[in-house]
Amino acid sequence: MSLTKIKETNSPLLHRKTYLFSLDSEGPTSKKQDAIKLIASSLKIKPEVIFIKKIDQAFGENKSKVIANVYDSVENLKKIEKVKEEEKEQKQEEPQVEEKKQENDQKGKTKE
Repeated sequence: MSLTKIKETNSPLLHRKTYLFSLDSEGPTSKKQDAIKLIASSLKIKPEVIFIKKIDQAFGENKSKVIANVYDSVENLKKIEKVKEEEKEQKQEEPQVEEKKQENDQKGKTKE
């Protein structure tokens, strides 16, 4: 796999730089963890401060476009980007609230 930097955009208010890379690979679309390792080694930074926004690969091609945000620190990354663990917790809480509403609705119907 080879990585080529196409574009770099600085966002000082968000404490990050956004990069657009071209990733040449054989086989299926590269995994985010593989892309993070390649970006970290090419930019000589810690992989913990990299957030992959998107990996886009056209059907049948070996080239992918990778959009990555590189933050100044892990704290800034956590403040701005949503962490999947938090999203999972929120999704688990939502069905419980809906189930309680349905139970209350059913109790109300049986009393009438």
